[in-house]
Amino acid sequence: MDFARFKETLTPLYKTRDVAHRLELAERRVQLAYELAREVTNKNVDPDTDIVCALGYLMGVKEQVLPNMNVRGALEACVAEYGWSTLRARELFRALERLPEHPKSIEEQLVADADTLLQFGLLGLARDLVAAGAVGKPIPDVVERSLKGLSCRLYTAPAHARGNARRDAHREWLLQLKKEWDG
Repeated sequence: MDFARFKETLTPLYKTRDVAHRLELAERRVQLAYELAREVTNKNVDPDTDIVCALGYLMGVKEQVLPNMNVRGALEACVAEYGWSTLRARELFRALERLPEHPKSIEEQLVADADTLLQFGLLGLARDLVAAGAVGKPIPDVVERSLKGLSCRLYTAPAHARGNARRDAHREWLLQLKKEWDG
């Protein structure tokens, strides 16, 4: 499915986000979730990649989408044009409400895993630092929050396979940054 109109509807919402959490991050989340979905599909599970894509784009603007009936209506109209039933559209928003803490379906788990994996690594650390700097948060607070975020749960086997090494490297970078900051 072509999600051009869907992304177009979300673009104004992403433009209000800090530079570290704009549409580019959503596109990376969708790409990574697709990769995880392909790996899961090889294990006799068949995730709905349209749901994965929609959730991947929506997750970054969840707080703006869920309470705003005008935006939800516009997005429901988009997916209806793609042939989605009203029930399927409603389930999309129910799934969004559960993310990232309580994913139920394999699609939700894939998007939650992609989001978690994107937090790890140098790009994740750089995004955290940029976002914190934009609102004046001190670096030690970012490091502490990031260290706590390392305990995020991964739900799928492919995410576990990728995540363990990334998590360990991320922890080392954070501890090194903390050590250098503390002097």
